Amino acid sequence: RHNFPFGEFDPVGVFCMKDVPGNFSAADVPDEFLLNDEDYPLRYLEFNFRMDNNLNGPLPPEFGYLIDCKYIGFENNIGLAGQLPQTMENMILLYSMTLILNGPKFGGELPGSLFRLANLKHIHIQDNLGEDWSLPSNVQVGDDAKLERLLLTRNGFAGTIPSWLAQLNQLQTLDLSMNNFQG
Repeated sequence: RHNFPFGEFDPVGVFCMKDVPGNFSAADVPDEFLLNDEDYPLRYLEFNFRMDNNLNGPLPPEFGYLIDCKYIGFENNIGLAGQLPQTMENMILLYSMTLILNGPKFGGELPGSLFRLANLKHIHIQDNLGEDWSLPSNVQVGDDAKLERLLLTRNGFAGTIPSWLAQLNQLQTLDLSMNNFQG
């Protein structure tokens, strides 16, 4: 069952779509968009990736090899645990990331590499139940960083607000409300 090219990461039941409608579930997705072991290689998919199918446990490092993925959304995965993998730095086409209403064991420090992705414009992390969220203290933001919206509302983020946020020259919207930031 684990003949997928990236180790133990098995995307069966995960779906990818070219366009992300307002609300949808796996039941709404045509069969040709469902991933299975025969859809090798996943890295070449130019689709969007959304999971709201009761994931359990941590995201494996192999997740970062979805290098052509442009949108990622994790919503309502109460069993999701751990933090986002550092390998997300490989997701060079990532445009938007949304993490909403995920479980109490999901959190940790956001990978600093996210803030160096040249195409990433939107990060929306809201209402997650984990309490150990934090921003990396030292990030070398590149001149080509395009992040426009950073919404980190109601997550239990703690620690000092890092000074490198001021280096995000394209940032138009910053919402750090209802967290436990200092400074």
